Amino acid sequence: MQRSRGFSLIELMVVISIMVILIALFAGRNFTRARARAMFTACVQNIKTIATANQNFSTENAGHYAATIDLLTPKYVRSIPTCPSAGFATYASGTNYARATNPDNFTVMCGGGYHTSLGKSPNCPQFNCSTGLQAEE
Repeated sequence: MQRSRGFSLIELMVVISIMVILIALFAGRNFTRARARAMFTACVQNIKTIATANQNFSTENAGHYAATIDLLTPKYVRSIPTCPSAGFATYASGTNYARATNPDNFTVMCGGGYHTSLGKSPNCPQFNCSTGLQAEE
């Protein structure tokens, strides 16, 4: 009686399982980094949206920026966005939104270090109307 020289079903399943595990290990790191990068990009866009809304507020209010970020809703921006990495209102007035009156200036940032896995500083990204967007890219 002659034996067949092919692989058995069990052997093929073991090899395929090992390949799937190896692909998952190598690709998983890239997907995690890509997801963090996408969240950072969305956060940068949120900062730009708030800055544009505040510039529009200033145009209609004799060159003065909003004293609190809540004054921008709903006329200039439908709602204050949230950082996708944090999942809650990271741009709230007080800690991450500040306005100065002399000269009239404002700063909005994503505070809390939600993007440190990408090597960003804890208050990155941030926008200041005199220095512009600072995203360390």
